[in-house]
Amino acid sequence: MGRHSSGTRNFRLSGGLITIICVIILLAALIYGWTLLRAHNEADDAAYRAECFEGTLDLPVYETTPGLSGVSLDSWRSTNPVVRDYCIEPHLVADPADAALIIALSDKDLDASLTQSQRSVAGAPTPTTLSLSVAAREGSDSAAPAENTSFPEGRGAAPALALSSGDVEKAETLLRRDRMVTPEKSVEQQSPGIATSVLPEGYHWVPAGASTGVLLAPLTVSDRIEEDQARSAAALTEYLNDADRAQGQPELDRAALDDLIERQLRLPAVDTLFLLDTSERMRDPLGERSAFDAARAAVLDASHQLDEQHHPIGLMTYSAAHGAERPESVRRDAGFGPARDIEESLKDRGPEQGAPQSRPAVRAAIEEAQKHRRETGADTRLIVLTTGHDDMNEDNDYREFLASARHDGLDLQFIQVGYSPMDPVVSDDHPTMAYDEAQLREAVGRLSGTWL
Repeated sequence: MGRHSSGTRNFRLSGGLITIICVIILLAALIYGWTLLRAHNEADDAAYRAECFEGTLDLPVYETTPGLSGVSLDSWRSTNPVVRDYCIEPHLVADPADAALIIALSDKDLDASLTQSQRSVAGAPTPTTLSLSVAAREGSDSAAPAENTSFPEGRGAAPALALSSGDVEKAETLLRRDRMVTPEKSVEQQSPGIATSVLPEGYHWVPAGASTGVLLAPLTVSDRIEEDQARSAAALTEYLNDADRAQGQPELDRAALDDLIERQLRLPAVDTLFLLDTSERMRDPLGERSAFDAARAAVLDASHQLDEQHHPIGLMTYSAAHGAERPESVRRDAGFGPARDIEESLKDRGPEQGAPQSRPAVRAAIEEAQKHRRETGADTRLIVLTTGHDDMNEDNDYREFLASARHDGLDLQFIQVGYSPMDPVVSDDHPTMAYDEAQLREAVGRLSGTWL
């Protein structure tokens, strides 16, 4: 049949037009909601800032091994902490002497950091459990696989074990793989993940997939830490202890972690150059005899064991007897060769006058070790036994020189002997600490690959 008009106009919207109108209404609602939320957040932020009459206060935190606290510090930061009218900004530092709070993996690590920094704990350390962290590149919401994560200088046993799902053998392989990799090289290569204590630019903290027990140790006021920073450290300690900072992450097997850390200390024996401090600081007692006598005995013992394994050994010494910053303050006592050459060189030696000038000596020793490595193609290690440097100023050129040597493949190890102030540049390298003769002998043995 035919259809007839009713004579009345019938206005109807097409389906496409209805869709467009709905989209416009939805967008308008979203924009309105976002505007309200932004205004609310700005109001909250303004209220938060209004409490900070004194401005922002940095809270320096030191962790004894990479990966202990990054996500936990972020968690506290997100609460907008205010202490005594300061907005608190926590951040990790490379030197315990600069810290208001130490987060340690063990009592031994805490004691070593306190001794190194000559600092004191404000009360008994607080045990708690924290989620482990790694640095991930911006845009990533989770930790990179273990194989794609960098462990600069072979550090970060805890996050390595976490990312390896508790497999000690796998974690050890990763740590040894990256023993010669510097933090700068990891960033330069844009590693998807980095086990580090100082967050690189372009990275953020993410959980490593496990937690571990730690000790929280707020420190007393010092020439670098003021009272309000010490109070802020106490507030952070309370926060980390009161809440579940493990964030539901399974706890690492502590026996497995201890085993991995012990394995880290067993370096392979290679061609080795010793650089020995002979300044007047080496007259200081290190137990029953002087630091120099203890160091000489440790170096000779390691040299003979390396000799038996057919690795040539070299020796250089330094002091300030010939004037600061002059090449003559460094002596090439024995070129790479047998242990008897080192024994003959050290037979009648003793500490000399003057404060140590370690930086020019280390530069000269690195050049000597690199020359040997180039000429022989053999893996080469430089072990520096030092009491510090007379000039405590920062030296970015020296810092970059050390990083470049490691980048080129030199195994560079520092041993801080005794209680003298540490070179701040060397402090960033987390040197092995030796406060008595037994510790010194063990440090030399482990770093030379001769410790049984």
